[in-house]
Amino acid sequence: MTTERLMELREKLDKICGEILEAKGNAYICNSDRLSNFKAVSNMLGICPLAVWEVYFLKHLFAVNNYIRDGKEGPEGIESNIADLRNYIDLLYAIVNEREELPF
Repeated sequence: MTTERLMELREKLDKICGEILEAKGNAYICNSDRLSNFKAVSNMLGICPLAVWEVYFLKHLFAVNNYIRDGKEGPEGIESNIADLRNYIDLLYAIVNEREELPF
């Protein structure tokens, strides 16, 4: 694959990620806090928001793993699962940033 083609695919995935993050994010936020879902579930279960993130992330990772192992896509489709994984990395970055108040 050429670098040009890889960059085209990256741009396509960036667009898909943005659309999914906006659509799904609006369903899970409260008071304009994009991390409110992680915080609410962590309070309900008595675990940290990072543990909640891990469970959500693993759901999509398992879907990708099933695709790799069996070649079968789940109901959301492999493209959506890949985009979700990328979005969850961004959410992890946000949780860590907020939690640790890191300068990045």
